[in-house]
Amino acid sequence: MSQPKKETPPLKIASVQITGYRGFPVPITLSLAPHDSQGRLTQPHKAGNLLLYGENGSGKSSFGKALRDFLNYKKDAPAFDDYQYRYEAPRIDRSIKITFDDGKTDSGEEKTRRLEWNPTDRDKSHPLFMDMARSIGWLDYREIWRATDVRWGDHVDVFEQLVETIIAGCPLKTSSKTFGDIWKNINETAENKPTKAASTINDLNQLKLDINSFNNNLQVFLP
Repeated sequence: MSQPKKETPPLKIASVQITGYRGFPVPITLSLAPHDSQGRLTQPHKAGNLLLYGENGSGKSSFGKALRDFLNYKKDAPAFDDYQYRYEAPRIDRSIKITFDDGKTDSGEEKTRRLEWNPTDRDKSHPLFMDMARSIGWLDYREIWRATDVRWGDHVDVFEQLVETIIAGCPLKTSSKTFGDIWKNINETAENKPTKAASTINDLNQLKLDINSFNNNLQVFLP
């Protein structure tokens, strides 16, 4: 008789500390769950979406971009000093630190892990780093405006926000491409209006394949 598969505990961010990056000249810590100075949770962490609100210039965009920059897994990912705080002399301790709550150990203790990104090192040692990097979703107010733009027929179009922002970095099940990659390919090929003519028949066939692949993968991914 096979043993029941052990469920992987949900991964949650306990805190984020940003120092000397984008709009944060001095250390600032956003705690998403009560925890001590070592990152150990002192109360249960309730998972959920995070809504940030505040006045213009309060750091909302800088916080979101700091997380996205840290979790950028691509070869052309920005270096830390590309976006260091530029209005003062660079701090020696400039960095971004993310503390994760990885659930509980078999003995019931909280498991935590801290990753740090600084001018000399981007720590990717967390076993789920790539999954986090590909699935991070961040909507700023501009995207919210786009999503609430009611068009002809009183229809709210959330498709573009979905494929261009929320799941753009998520990989397809059937290939190493991401939804953003194949969506870009579809649009670029479609703009050339390929036909069954000998010179464009290959592009037309590839467009059909990409559309079918995109649709099939999206149907599997969304649930």
